[in-house]
Amino acid sequence: MQKTKSGTGHPMYVLWLLITILYSSQLVTPCYIRNCPVKWYGKRSGADTMRIRSCLSCGPGNVGVCAGPYACCSPAFGCILGADVPATEPCIVEYFRSSPCQSPNAKACGSKSSGICGTHGFCCTDDGCHVDSECKFGDENQPTT
Repeated sequence: MQKTKSGTGHPMYVLWLLITILYSSQLVTPCYIRNCPVKWYGKRSGADTMRIRSCLSCGPGNVGVCAGPYACCSPAFGCILGADVPATEPCIVEYFRSSPCQSPNAKACGSKSSGICGTHGFCCTDDGCHVDSECKFGDENQPTT
C-alpha cells in the first residue's frame, strides 16, 4: 500500500480540531457565582473589577431563585425541579449566560459551597436537591446565619 500526500495530514488536522473545540468549550461554560472556579479564564478572571449582576427570578410570582438550570427554589413554595416546567424557564436562560450572577439573600451550602439553601432543610445544586441541616430559614423566610 502506498500513502498519498493528502492522507498524511488528516489525523493531525482532526486532533487539532478536537483540541480547539475542547478548549473553546471551557471558555463558554456557564456558571453561577457560587460554582465558578476562582480565576476561571474568560469567566472570573476580571470578577474583581466586573459588576456582579443578580440572577434571574423564577417560579410563581417570580419570588424564587435559580439553584441550577432546572431548579427554582424559594422558602415560599419549596423547590420546583424539571426541564419542561414553566417555573424553571428563567433558570435555563440563566444557565446559558456567560457572565456570573449572584442570587440575592441566598445562603451557600453543600460541599465547597456549591449550592444554595433553596428551602428550609434543603440544599440545591446543579445536580439536584438534598437534605441539609445547615439550611434554616427565619420568620421572614430569610436564611439565618
